[in-house]
Amino acid sequence: MQNSNQTPRDPGPDLPAGARRVRFEVCVSVFVVTLRRQSAAYLTFSPRERFWLGIWYSLAAVFLGPWGVPWGLIWTPRAVWVNLTGGIEESGGAPGAGRPGPDPGRAAAQDG
Repeated sequence: MQNSNQTPRDPGPDLPAGARRVRFEVCVSVFVVTLRRQSAAYLTFSPRERFWLGIWYSLAAVFLGPWGVPWGLIWTPRAVWVNLTGGIEESGGAPGAGRPGPDPGRAAAQDG
C-alpha cells in the first residue's frame, strides 16, 4: 500500500534511495509459438547497471525470439527496446506488484 504522498517512481521505505526494482523481457519462439516472459526482479542502483543487465536479456531475445511468425517478429523488437531502456520498473509494493496484467496480444496469438 502506498502513502498518499508516494509516487510510483518513489522507491518506498523498503528500497534504498536511488534504487529501482526492475524486470527484463525475453522472447522464445519455436515455429509459430512465441513465448514472452519476464525475468525475476532485479534490485538496481544506476541506469548503467540496468543497461548492462538489459543487454544480456536483449541478446537472448534476439537469438531466441524472432523465429516465430508473426508474434516473434513483433515481440522481439519490443523486448529489446524495453530491455535497453532499463526494463520494466516494479512499484514499491509487494513482490510481483508491478507485473503487467493479461496481454491482449497473447490471447490473440493463442486464438489464431
